[in-house]
Amino acid sequence: MPYALTLKQETFCTAYIATGNASEAYRRAYDTQRMKAESVNRKAKELMDNGKIAARLSTLRAKLEEKVIAKRVHEIVSRERVLAEIWDNAMKAKAAEPVTTKEGTAIGVYQANWAASTKAIELYGRETHGMFTERVEVRKGHLDNLSHDDSKTFREALLEADRAIGHAARRGKSRAAG
Repeated sequence: MPYALTLKQETFCTAYIATGNASEAYRRAYDTQRMKAESVNRKAKELMDNGKIAARLSTLRAKLEEKVIAKRVHEIVSRERVLAEIWDNAMKAKAAEPVTTKEGTAIGVYQANWAASTKAIELYGRETHGMFTERVEVRKGHLDNLSHDDSKTFREALLEADRAIGHAARRGKSRAAG
């Protein structure tokens, strides 16, 4: 190892890269059960100020950035390739192809696969523009398991009860006034 770090220092460096927090990295690398939080913070700061630690962190960050960039490039290239294939399939499915005999002679009838073309365009639109998204019903409550008919009956009963309460309240006001 070119930095001549101890195992605990190396553990500190990798924990720091993982967490972004020097104190947490120090706790992961060293025995801190009997240390106060202030002591842990001070020791972590001392490690961060160490030239060998700083150099190792710089190397680890560079490696991490390379991996992240490589992964992102792969994702972008893969996504673009899939989108290009979907678009190509959509255009091929829309194209009218001659219907031929076994010998290859065109018989003059042309067909396009509109279902395949529509599906490919739907997939392309969903991915590139957020179109054609599935709608999901979210329910949160005690009455969620009611069937449609039971829900309708329950609503009607509530409305009837509301009307009855309103009618009784109006009757009570008229008696109080009279």
